[in-house]
Amino acid sequence: MAENDPDRHLRQIYNVVGVTSVVLDVAQLVKRRRGSPPKITKEQELQQHLDRAKEARAGRLNTIGPKHRFVLEAAAHVLNLEPEVLIDCTADTDESVERMERLFEADGSKGLLIYYGMYGAPGLDSGRYNPKQKRQQLMQTLVTDGAEEQVTNVSVAAFRHNNRKVVEVKTLGEDIFLVSIAIPEGASIIYTLTWLLENIARPALDSIKDYGYCTDLQKSYFFHGVETFMKFLKSTEKDISERIMFEVDHELYKGFLLTKVQVEETVRDREKVYAAERAFARWMRKIEYALTQGNQIRRDPYDVGPLHELEYWRSMLTKYTSIAEFIESQPFLRYQYCLKLSRSKLMKKWYQMDKEVTQHQSVHTIPAH
Repeated sequence: MAENDPDRHLRQIYNVVGVTSVVLDVAQLVKRRRGSPPKITKEQELQQHLDRAKEARAGRLNTIGPKHRFVLEAAAHVLNLEPEVLIDCTADTDESVERMERLFEADGSKGLLIYYGMYGAPGLDSGRYNPKQKRQQLMQTLVTDGAEEQVTNVSVAAFRHNNRKVVEVKTLGEDIFLVSIAIPEGASIIYTLTWLLENIARPALDSIKDYGYCTDLQKSYFFHGVETFMKFLKSTEKDISERIMFEVDHELYKGFLLTKVQVEETVRDREKVYAAERAFARWMRKIEYALTQGNQIRRDPYDVGPLHELEYWRSMLTKYTSIAEFIESQPFLRYQYCLKLSRSKLMKKWYQMDKEVTQHQSVHTIPAH
């Protein structure tokens, strides 16, 4: 009988560890001989991204079918553009194509807007990226719901009255309506709302023939309410347009007059003080002109009624309110503080004018009826 070897298990463990080490050494040797996978450069990574973007763009272009083209071609005609311009811009993003899709779906959106204005050049994901146009602003179209993007001076609205069913190609002309929207430069949101009601909503209401169980009296009340609301909007727009606008040099204000400490430092710079005086003098001329208008004697025709009188008081109140709001604003107070510290001669004239503004504001209020 063989004599027992007490170290045989330990030797077996050493053998296993030795074999494992050899295997790992061989694997490392093979890896070094084959070489590690080549690293992708930034240029190659960018090219791969652009290739994927082009593939995605091709898919979006395939999605744009007859229904989409009906809307885009009609909008192109209104905007005096080639249809391909709108198609190319629409295919830049998934969101634009999806918005158009929802316009044709059952229970989808009831309308969309096509803006035409200056927008950033197509980006990396558009599928038509051009590095030479990077950070440039180009005239382009944008399909939007109008929730976030700023409205452009010229745009087209596509809408439908009934979104309960899917829009078919054969009924496009009956289901989809388009209208051009032109907004003058500087017009307010009230003007835009009034324009939409007058040129889109009201004609659409007039075209409805069947009012169901609505009686003629209820119908007349409804249209009277619409007319009253539109008159109110027009009056409000008139008030807004008559506000006095005071231009502020924000470079001077934010750079040198934003805080009292800055004002106290700026007083030592005569050029900055002269600039503040020139701006303050322009504001005073506008205020003086408004005060002169308020002091003029009115010669109204003999047949004017109380509504004409009310409009006059509203107009005057709007002007004096805009003046009062401005002279209480931080920019005006900082400019005034600067001129006060510099002992400007304008201050004496301003204190007298400030009293007149307070007096006129208290007098020109809408009379109680």
